[in-house]
Amino acid sequence: MVAKKPRVVVVGAGISCLTAAHRLCGAGGEEFEVAVVEAGDRVDCRILTSEFAGHRVEMGATWVQGVVGSPVYALARDAGAIGEEGGNLPYERMDGFPDRVLTVAEGGEVVDADTVAGPIEELYRGMIEAARDGEAGGGGGVEEYLRRGLRAYQAARSAGGGGKELEEVEEALLAMHINLERTDTSADDLDLTTEGEYRDFPNPEQAFFFCH
Repeated sequence: MVAKKPRVVVVGAGISCLTAAHRLCGAGGEEFEVAVVEAGDRVDCRILTSEFAGHRVEMGATWVQGVVGSPVYALARDAGAIGEEGGNLPYERMDGFPDRVLTVAEGGEVVDADTVAGPIEELYRGMIEAARDGEAGGGGGVEEYLRRGLRAYQAARSAGGGGKELEEVEEALLAMHINLERTDTSADDLDLTTEGEYRDFPNPEQAFFFCH
């Protein structure tokens, strides 16, 4: 009696789905039946190159974040899509790398970098590093984990005052970092244990836009 192969259906034909299908076929050999289904009329999902005024324009994915060890960066470099290595700064870094980031609240008020914006950024980065090192506790999603950390930070400072207005600014700053986290991971809210599996490619400050 011949055992039936497990059937695996990969939903979507974007770069991640195609990579998953490729890995299944490679690792499984003759062990799996793999099918990719796509509702659209093309593959590559968000990756779409179009033409405008005689030039190629990227309508979807437009930049590569991280350089060292990134297969996407290697493909883009070999295709001549990011210019010469060591050339001009990436598009979003045409103003260089400022030492201090300016944060402005509603109404145009500048948020103090040393006493407000900086400490919240340090809190966020420290908690994310702990989560990726498997040292975070409490379970749940990353957003709730970060908000628990902010509440603990504010409670520890409560004796020294600060007031509701400051707390609202801090919550807005943390929300900004949470949205950045969603952008980096391409997920609305990762499970806290899953966050430990996420890794950046080295040199994340080198993020290149595709150019043609």
